[in-house]
Amino acid sequence: MTRQLKNIITAAIVTAAAGFIFFLGGQTVKADPDSGNALIYLEDVDVTDMDESEIQAVIDAKMSEYATTAINLDVYGENVSVIAGELGLYRANTDLIDQIMARHRKGNILQQYAIDKYYKENGPEFMEISLDATYDACYAVVTEKCKFTDEDPIDMTLVLNEIGALVPTEKRDGHYIQVEESANKLVDFIRNQWHGGKSQVNLPIKVVPGYGTEEQFLQCDSILGTATTRYPNIGVDRDTNLMVAAGKLNGCVVYPGEIFSVLDHLMPFTEENGYMTAPVFLNGKVVDDIGGGACQISTTLYQACLYAELEIVDRSPHSMMTVYCEPAMDAAVAEGYKDFKFRNNTDSPIYISSSVGPSGNELGDGIVVFTIYGHETRDPNRTIEFESVETNREKATTVYELSNAEEFGMVLYTDGHDGVDAVSYKIVKINGEVVEKSELNHANYQMSPNTWTIGIKGASSRAVSMLADAAATKNIDNVYDTLLILYDSE
Repeated sequence: MTRQLKNIITAAIVTAAAGFIFFLGGQTVKADPDSGNALIYLEDVDVTDMDESEIQAVIDAKMSEYATTAINLDVYGENVSVIAGELGLYRANTDLIDQIMARHRKGNILQQYAIDKYYKENGPEFMEISLDATYDACYAVVTEKCKFTDEDPIDMTLVLNEIGALVPTEKRDGHYIQVEESANKLVDFIRNQWHGGKSQVNLPIKVVPGYGTEEQFLQCDSILGTATTRYPNIGVDRDTNLMVAAGKLNGCVVYPGEIFSVLDHLMPFTEENGYMTAPVFLNGKVVDDIGGGACQISTTLYQACLYAELEIVDRSPHSMMTVYCEPAMDAAVAEGYKDFKFRNNTDSPIYISSSVGPSGNELGDGIVVFTIYGHETRDPNRTIEFESVETNREKATTVYELSNAEEFGMVLYTDGHDGVDAVSYKIVKINGEVVEKSELNHANYQMSPNTWTIGIKGASSRAVSMLADAAATKNIDNVYDTLLILYDSE
């Protein structure tokens, strides 16, 4: 062999070897030199003499095998089985067929000789499919198949036992799967670690401790404040609302620093939530609405909070004077714009106890009682009182209204409310001596007139005119006399 031919062959071998390094996209593994005539393997399949369509068929079969392989996801001890295809499995080295075809024996005789010689000396090549997964598919798998393992923490709380003592309950830590981190971990696992076969991936979770310690809750052993309001026996619907609303607050525990919203616990005011239709204040009038009576519950709790000296965060007066508390000592609630909120500014949890029921006296009225338990740190010689002072009163006027909503001849009367301006004060005493008097609230209750409603639905124009003249006299006897005349003449 001439020196020139040797140089050509050497160049061809170098070129082939260089081409091998340039085109290689998957992992290459040196094989046993005695592996026979096979020169190129794709995974475990000899593709030495295959054309492009045959190689594509091998790839498709392998991808189908991988896509249907089960992968076990461990989520806080729960096993979730998925198949790789659900993770958006795909082939990342899209030029794999080109890489394989570039290694086939082709070209002139010298190039073929160099390639054959290279494989004879180094053994066949083993090429792999580069696997990858899509983030969106992994995210969907985590959210749809793994979030059922999430558990909210159970905070320690308090319950009244059979002898009326407060006892702390057990707490439990919660845990939540970290969806984004889990999706990224699955993508990385498919991309960099997995190449078929059953396997397990531990997905990241976040542990949220349950709140409270037994030592802290055992401090809740004293009555910090209690308040009582009375309600007249005016109807079972309002009584029902009082019991339903009080029941939703009874047994609530408020942790140190936590803000408690009454409205959050009472809403929604619907029949499905247990409420019935009863009188409420609305735009200076008394109307029937679902949940009437809830304001008495929030007011009674508000007064208990005042005696407990908890921090008042949000409180609103009614639009008109109420009959169950002193002026400027109320706390109205109305969905969307009035709430009563307080903060537990003590060093231990507080427990809210409520009850609604008959007072047992001869009047037949009922009482609402709220008691707040907690850790008492105040001076035992310290007492608190509250005083309401009227600064102005506007007597309710009387108005006469003709109404198409009521049948002709119907006359209805609605009591009004005096308009009142009032200021409430907090008075602190030590050993019976006043050491502090501070303004607590200022309230302006609007006047609501006494109203005579005269029905004119179906009445003639003559009757309407005569009733309007009678109403203008602002004398109900004239209205009744006019009605008698109209009955005789129409």
